[in-house]
Amino acid sequence: MIDLTRALYLGLAHGHAELAPWSALTTGRPSALDDAAGPLAAKLARLVGMPRGVLAPSTLHLVMDLYAALPVDTIYLDPCAYAITQWGLERAKLRGVEILPLGCEVRPRSAIICDAVCVVCRRIAPLRSLHALARRSESWLVVDDSQGLGLLGDGPSRRTPYGHGGGGTLRWTSTPRDRVIVLGSCAKAFGVPVSFLAGADKTIDWFERVSATRTHTSPCNAAELAALDVALRRNADAGDELRAHLLRNVQRFRREIALRGASLEAGRFPVQVSAPLPRRAARRLEATLARRGVRALRLRANRCENRLGFVITAAHETAAIDEAGAIVGDALARGTACWSS
Repeated sequence: MIDLTRALYLGLAHGHAELAPWSALTTGRPSALDDAAGPLAAKLARLVGMPRGVLAPSTLHLVMDLYAALPVDTIYLDPCAYAITQWGLERAKLRGVEILPLGCEVRPRSAIICDAVCVVCRRIAPLRSLHALARRSESWLVVDDSQGLGLLGDGPSRRTPYGHGGGGTLRWTSTPRDRVIVLGSCAKAFGVPVSFLAGADKTIDWFERVSATRTHTSPCNAAELAALDVALRRNADAGDELRAHLLRNVQRFRREIALRGASLEAGRFPVQVSAPLPRRAARRLEATLARRGVRALRLRANRCENRLGFVITAAHETAAIDEAGAIVGDALARGTACWSS
């Protein structure tokens, strides 16, 4: 089975033999009293272009604390915001914060919350425009960069569309950092199930004071920290090479599909997606691909339609890309003829 569902974009799997040994998996202390993650949090902050950062076991830990305490009366929410963001915003609603859709006129001293990259609609958020809006209204811009971290970076071009360095979407868009809080998971490009929050020194001081999960939950464990250390070193040493290989895999996959008379939606993001399909047709196509040896994702496009997603990574071998592209291309070409007739 060729697996096109794993979002390990750079192919970093972190087998135990690759990691430095540890004497204890966890310290037994709550996060607020544990400083083992400090050096890695500082490295991540520098990577995304922020003065300071903090690590947490998951993005849910971060958004539960952040939105329970962020000192605003109104939050403007990107419609593409990930489900975990919306779970965190339930804490804001409990203290009377009004949640409005992004696009309304922004009131002073509010917060604008967005995902930097939307996988389903293949959109990179207009972060520079949103930052200018936050600056004018003296508001916060809170960016979830789970998809961009380790993949996107400085100086994108036609030849290197992902940019360089892997510092994320703020760097890719050259967005200023004042009034910005960036957070996200390291589980995609870096392959490590821990999360980070980064911002100005005063912002991180404030967050550490108000964070309840840092007081009442465990810190990232030693295995996770060892894997993150490897990921950051690998990104510094060979990240651009891995991203270039990933781009070649994406282009090769798209080319194989085009040779079969089929097509995917435009874009070179590692999650390649089909056009919207009727939900029943998407389920049938997913099952057909599984029978032929390709595991795909079914993504919700809207209330009535789904897309199929195909996650390409730097770890996929050329033969697997060619075979998967041929299978997907044939299935899409035949399926399109059936459901459009």
